[in-house]
Amino acid sequence: MDKMAGKINLDIEKYLDEKRWAVNMLIYNYSEPTRISDDTLVTLLSDERRRLTKREARFQLFNEYGELYIDDADLDDFRSQFFKRLAEKKSEILPQGTPNLRIIIDLIDEINKMGLHVVGSHQELKESWDCIYDNVIPDLENHDLVLSKKPVPKKFTWDHVFYEIIDSNDNFILKQIPEKMLGAVLLSLVLKIKPYNIKQMLLFPKISSDIAANPDTRLRLENHYCSDFREVISISDIKLLQNIPIKKDEDHIIKKFQFLNSQNSLEYGGPFAESDARDALIHVSYDLPDTSKDDAKKLSDWIIKTADKAHVYIKRRERRQDNCYLVKHFIIKNNTIDDLIGNTQLADPEYNHESVFEVFNSSTEESMRYDLSFGELVTYLLSLLIKEF
Repeated sequence: MDKMAGKINLDIEKYLDEKRWAVNMLIYNYSEPTRISDDTLVTLLSDERRRLTKREARFQLFNEYGELYIDDADLDDFRSQFFKRLAEKKSEILPQGTPNLRIIIDLIDEINKMGLHVVGSHQELKESWDCIYDNVIPDLENHDLVLSKKPVPKKFTWDHVFYEIIDSNDNFILKQIPEKMLGAVLLSLVLKIKPYNIKQMLLFPKISSDIAANPDTRLRLENHYCSDFREVISISDIKLLQNIPIKKDEDHIIKKFQFLNSQNSLEYGGPFAESDARDALIHVSYDLPDTSKDDAKKLSDWIIKTADKAHVYIKRRERRQDNCYLVKHFIIKNNTIDDLIGNTQLADPEYNHESVFEVFNSSTEESMRYDLSFGELVTYLLSLLIKEF
């Protein structure tokens, strides 16, 4: 790395321009870490309202298409990876899905035995409307949602892959599962957790009260074109989904909702299917008794026991992004990155809170992986120790 750093040295910005790459510096405020065990009242999925007293930076290296080569790395890890990536003739893009596809297929094999199947589709945004938020909060009387809509100018958007769970009669059990959450959803089904509770725990958006109260927060109704559904039974099926053709006709439109900030398009939580809208909006809007708490404890305890068997333990932190800076200048000292200077990309952004997890070696107490989402945590731990169901 030192030779490469010396060679590029102060020409980093020029070198990045030639590759059409860029670097983001993300600033987060973090809470103190809490170790979670099956003896603690707090679970891996508990709602937390922690003071965010630690300020830390994370870094991304990405190309002109937004594809990542380095993601969510602290400065030490970014330094160790950065020059290596620049020196590679053909750098590998980070996978956007689960880190261990073998684990996903093993879990799919288990739910197949239960008469359930996984199908996936390739999707692309067609059009969208902002809904007037106060008019779409559902009452509890099963009335239909009344939407006040205004067209939103279509912006450049990425295509995505989402998964659905169906039964043997092709009825949809769970819809619009993002790739990073697929392993956690499948594990929950294997543990016999009810689909509605899985939605509450893992799929419905969790939005902090200050974000919900912000007048710039919008609920967006989106129409997406999609491909035909493809059943997933192998790693090859997962890899093929990103490339199967999207069919742009009325028979291949999926309707879903997404919370976001209308001023800067920051998204809050993931998209949810139109058929889940009423339940998801009640979940966001009201502090009602949560029937999923016992199942959240069940899932959390199972994961912690699996971590114990893999000789690791888990700490949880709450964090909130403060801003994002596009790095414009690198200060190099002693053949390494000493400092970075960047420009803010958003004016007064308001980010949502999120929980992230760090995995430690029980013997050495060294950090093995940090800033994992819950979905990433599940598949990472199972990759350390594949449990026999």
